Amino acid sequence: NRAVFGAVYEPLAGRGNCPSFTKALAGICADRYGVQFVKQTKVRDFTTSHGTITGLRTDRGAIALPPDTPVVLAAGSWTPYLCWRLGLFVPIYPMKGYTLMVDLPPASAAANTPSPQDVPQRAVTFHDMFIARLGTQIRMSAFGEFDGWSTQSRPEVDKKVRKSAKHISPALGAHIDAAPTVCGLRPMSADGCIIAGRTEQYSN
Repeated sequence: NRAVFGAVYEPLAGRGNCPSFTKALAGICADRYGVQFVKQTKVRDFTTSHGTITGLRTDRGAIALPPDTPVVLAAGSWTPYLCWRLGLFVPIYPMKGYTLMVDLPPASAAANTPSPQDVPQRAVTFHDMFIARLGTQIRMSAFGEFDGWSTQSRPEVDKKVRKSAKHISPALGAHIDAAPTVCGLRPMSADGCIIAGRTEQYSN
């Protein structure tokens, strides 16, 4: 019964599962191109010599870099911290986003399965919520907040997210109540532009 004042149709818009995409890409890089991944390892600092990055200091020990090894810093919201270790400033700050992972019950569970018209089939943006259907799961993402580098959900914000989600999709109320909340950090710049390029301070 809510009034709809307009809509935007974007035939080229898409949606995807970020974890699935990232894992698949990592597999291709390793199998086809011999890329070696060092997992469960945090970079704490760098070693440098005469304007060249020569190694990484991690929580699992030092990693020496062969001469002329290109170093690409793509750490998202943690980029400013690592750049600071190199004496560089990057105007990026983390914005924490909230997402509800709503799993749809199998068709065999007729008593708990919402009708097709109550389940979004495509990406939908409504006020402060972005809703996307990914197979048997619905992702309901909400507004962000600035809360440092914390990825923990705050109860008062989580409550507002669920309230907004149930306002948009009341038929999914029980599933929204049972859905876990996942928080992630979005690297934000002041003007929203991507920051990329080489530094003048280091040769590699």
